[in-house]
Amino acid sequence: METCMVLLSGAPMCVVVLDARGQLVGCNDTFEQSLGPVEKFADLRFNDIASSEAARHKLGAAIESVGRGEALKVSVTDVEMELKGEGGTPLSGFFDWSVGLVSAALSNILDKSAHYEGGRGLILMGEPCSEQTVRQRAKDSETTDFIQNAPIPLQSTDCKGVIQWANLAMLDLMGYTQDEYVGRHCSDFAPDDQKDLMSEMAKAVHCGKKIKEVPVCFYRKNGGIVPLLLDTNVSYSEDGRFHHTRCFFRDDTGRRVREVRAEALVDEMDRSLSLLDNFMSNALHFVRTPCNVMTQALDAARGQLDSALHENHSTPVVSVAAKAAILESKLMLDVTAGQLIDLTRTLDDVSDLQRFEQGAELRPVISDVELLPLCHSVMAECALRCHDGVECVLDIGEGKATLPTDPKQLRRVLHHLLANAAMWTRQGSVHLSVTHDVYPNGAPRCVFNVTDTGIGIAGNIDVFAKYRQPQSMGKAPKGGSEVHLSVMHGVYPNGAPRCDFSVTDTGVGIAGNIDVFGKYRQPQSMGKAPKGGSELSRKYLASVQQARDRQVEAVGSLSNAKGVGLGLPLSYNLTNALGGELCFSSEPGNTEFSFSLPYLAASASTLAPGVAAARYDAIPTAGLTHMRITRKSASCELCAYDEMNFDTITSSSSACSLPSLLSNASLSSREEALNGDDTLAKRFTRTEDDATTKNPTEAEFFSPPDVEPRVVTLHDVASLGLAAMELPHVLVVEDTAMCSKVLKMSLTKLECTVDIAEDGKQALEAVKKSIENHRPYQLILMDLRMPNMDGFEAMRVLKGEMNCSVPIVALTAETGSDVRERCREAGFHEFLQKPVKAAVLKNILYQFGAALDTK
Repeated sequence: METCMVLLSGAPMCVVVLDARGQLVGCNDTFEQSLGPVEKFADLRFNDIASSEAARHKLGAAIESVGRGEALKVSVTDVEMELKGEGGTPLSGFFDWSVGLVSAALSNILDKSAHYEGGRGLILMGEPCSEQTVRQRAKDSETTDFIQNAPIPLQSTDCKGVIQWANLAMLDLMGYTQDEYVGRHCSDFAPDDQKDLMSEMAKAVHCGKKIKEVPVCFYRKNGGIVPLLLDTNVSYSEDGRFHHTRCFFRDDTGRRVREVRAEALVDEMDRSLSLLDNFMSNALHFVRTPCNVMTQALDAARGQLDSALHENHSTPVVSVAAKAAILESKLMLDVTAGQLIDLTRTLDDVSDLQRFEQGAELRPVISDVELLPLCHSVMAECALRCHDGVECVLDIGEGKATLPTDPKQLRRVLHHLLANAAMWTRQGSVHLSVTHDVYPNGAPRCVFNVTDTGIGIAGNIDVFAKYRQPQSMGKAPKGGSEVHLSVMHGVYPNGAPRCDFSVTDTGVGIAGNIDVFGKYRQPQSMGKAPKGGSELSRKYLASVQQARDRQVEAVGSLSNAKGVGLGLPLSYNLTNALGGELCFSSEPGNTEFSFSLPYLAASASTLAPGVAAARYDAIPTAGLTHMRITRKSASCELCAYDEMNFDTITSSSSACSLPSLLSNASLSSREEALNGDDTLAKRFTRTEDDATTKNPTEAEFFSPPDVEPRVVTLHDVASLGLAAMELPHVLVVEDTAMCSKVLKMSLTKLECTVDIAEDGKQALEAVKKSIENHRPYQLILMDLRMPNMDGFEAMRVLKGEMNCSVPIVALTAETGSDVRERCREAGFHEFLQKPVKAAVLKNILYQFGAALDTK
């Protein structure tokens, strides 16, 4: 034993030999110099010489592990032990010990030693470490423990994706032990549909790219799949080579649950909005349907009154009172028809604004719109709404005569803007100007400006906010005026500091001839006249009344303004849908709304410059137009557009020519009066040689209806044979009995023969029967919403399966923003929205070539 220790005495580290019981049986000189002689530890187990309980436990566990053969070598660091200082003073120090079995040769030597009692001995080698090293190791240990026990799953992989290490959270998440998990490839835990994703991520990581919040899925040990979000970054060695990839995982289950819930909420919201939309569509459909019946009935009654008035005018014995009664009846019919028009417009506004709020996108039905007829018709409507003395002016600049846009939606925007201007303008004018300009990028545009001389709009009012009632813009709040107190600091003329108090209000004011600081003047005397009615009191009260009159002059009579607060917000949305943006500026006496629409669609930006320029040059041009429309002429000018269908889905917005109307000499002779009431808005003609012109009531009569018989020309006979002699044959497909009856009456008066079908299936049978009987239809009016087979399905069968060439016109009460586009895509030749005027119906017959005299 001594020989062995002599051999190890020169070693720079402490060497200790223990017997099988763990007691010290030998040591080298380095150990004795550091800790003391062997005799000091003769009766102790070696681990008992450690200074702390933790150190003794740690060292003892290592000795037992090697002694039982569980490990060949175990290292124990930072073992605190008591050292021998200078002069024998005890000191504390730290050692790193390596524990192993003694060699066979050393074991034979130990067997011969008296101090050794047999068994395989242990050899320990220890090296002292500094306190700085111990502190650093403590920090490293704390960091390792922090990462190992972090609540976030972590792991590291090599450049090939093989897992090198995983913390406890990752092992718990996956359900594996360290030995089962570490050393396997990441793709071993990925589902088949994500193996390609794992491969792409490995390539990206190997190139040094960071991965952030990539959703992945891993198989757990129990077979379940756990969704995770993966973030990675790369660790490089000092020489710049790839070292490992750090992988940070987050359980993605919560996010996916939230996504599923959000999707469910969105689906439920869409379902609710769809139900609401269907409810609104059904409700408005049921409202518009009787409106159509009433409109047709009013047109029929008006025609009868026209005939009666014409007959009475031809009979001198008929009293003036009878004629006046007929005129009054016609007036009531006109007023009722106007109310129906306002009602249906409000229904359209409510329906479309609701769809805009739901995020629906309006699909405009683009056609070439003639600017002059459209603007003139809507300006004439505005003139009828204006107050007495307000003039309506229309200016269209020299340039393009047509604009590719949606005529219905453009007319709605202009109608609302002009109606708003007419409502708030009590004197002056309402002006609509159309000019031709270019956008900043050089693209051509058409600029619309609506100006008025009304009271203006306060700057703090959002005019495009929904449901803003006109009254809220015109009524003064209850409770009087605003009172303001201000406190300021200044100086007197002599430089002394002072504090200035100021009280201001926007009340009625005080007459200038009143000494408000007079002695004994009570506050009541400023508002009440003293008994006896002195001149001073009367003057004061007169000044108060004048101030109050001035305060409410601009808004006092506007409380009767009509509207539901939908026009301007709807116009804003419609303008955006048409490709423009509605803007406004306002001050008292000058309010302007303006927007621009492109001449070329947004898709034209992809065309070659030459193609776009040629397309723009192909648009026809027109000269300068300047028109002044008064209330007296508006009704007559508006009646020229009775036959126009602004809901059209074809390229022509007008079936009549406006220049011929404007050149009609009789236009200047039309007036609007009945018994001195110029609000009755009637149309009539007056001839200069009328013998009854001395009596104004007898001179004012409506133009008689067209009573000339249908004219069949030789060309018609040569082209159609005997069929030219037959009346136009029309099929009405309508499920509402009253609508079909009234429509049949209107068509019969237009000299048509009419068949009725209640749904699409009956319509198909009627068409087949008409062909078999060699009496085909010249026109089909098709409702869209019907039982058994709707209008779209019937249209598909007629055009696709039966190759029917008969013009088919959609006739519906639907108010959806996309119904017109659907009709055009389905192949309908034209579109009519209920209620339909008899004049529009007559124009449809003319448009599709029915043999009808439309003079």
